[in-house]
Amino acid sequence: MQGVYILGNNNEVRGNFIGTNAEGTDDIPNQYGIRVGSTGTIYEGNQIGGPNPQYGNLISGNSMYALDVFNAKTTHIEGNTIGLNYAEDAAIHNGFGIIVNNSSGTEIFGFANVIAGNLQQGMQIVFHSSNTFVGGNFVGVNREGTAFGNGMAGILVMSSDSTTIGSDGLARNTIAHNGGDGIELRSSLALVEGNLIYRNGELGIDVSQSPAQFGVTPNDADEADEIQNFPVVTDVSFPETGKVRIEGYVITKPSEEVQLRIYGNEVCDPSGHGEGQVLLDMRAVDTDESGLAEFAFDSELPSAAVAGPLLFYTTTAYTDTYGSSEFSACHAPYSVYLPLIMR
Repeated sequence: MQGVYILGNNNEVRGNFIGTNAEGTDDIPNQYGIRVGSTGTIYEGNQIGGPNPQYGNLISGNSMYALDVFNAKTTHIEGNTIGLNYAEDAAIHNGFGIIVNNSSGTEIFGFANVIAGNLQQGMQIVFHSSNTFVGGNFVGVNREGTAFGNGMAGILVMSSDSTTIGSDGLARNTIAHNGGDGIELRSSLALVEGNLIYRNGELGIDVSQSPAQFGVTPNDADEADEIQNFPVVTDVSFPETGKVRIEGYVITKPSEEVQLRIYGNEVCDPSGHGEGQVLLDMRAVDTDESGLAEFAFDSELPSAAVAGPLLFYTTTAYTDTYGSSEFSACHAPYSVYLPLIMR
């Protein structure tokens, strides 16, 4: 039933092939690849993988979850390949990638995990899990950026608290080419920052408190829906070579700090909102007594070696009250529209 089942504290699982043959080229399925924890006693301090390629586990080909963390504390997951073969050039799917269920202090961070090619969600953080950090992973792509999308959302967060997905630098996740949303936040506040989110089958980030709010949730003037309003970009221009100016506004609670993330994209999501292919800037603004904050930021553009032409610009917002927003509508600078007008 399980390839590895941990009912104890401070164990390390490193360098194994779990659910595949010895070459890592074909599946020999378990139901669960690795299970950590059970009802009753809360086990803590277990580590799955480690900080270099030799420590990582290949966890692929399992019929249910590759890795199930249940009722556990301070589990660390690092450097594993979940859903691909050993060479990371073909899928050997699990049913699901990672589930963190009713657990606290879980870190999916460090030497990057690859969570790709699985039939359903790449990652689930669910049912009263708390203080989960997800950083530096490849979700839906291998380490080279080749697409091996998970069949549903890249990351689902549901009914959980104090989840952080991404940060600056090495803690950014790449979340791309998944069949559903890049990130789904269901009845959960989360900080989503610094990630590269693009070419997912549905929204880049989808936030909801009920099924009626699936998909793009329109902004409201008083935040009655308890979903953070996304910013509105009103203008994009290029004040000088190598810089882009993004202007717009966001409406939320009065006298609230709003953290903004600004992205450039080669294409716009079919929904017209998002995604976030290249992170350009992270800034903060404060709303006035009416709940309005206007912004105009000049940000550095990446070199051509880093990204292709960025034709569409998007933003997200985060507040401590309502968590992260969905992506704003895509906005293109006037120069993108000019050739169409000239015709």
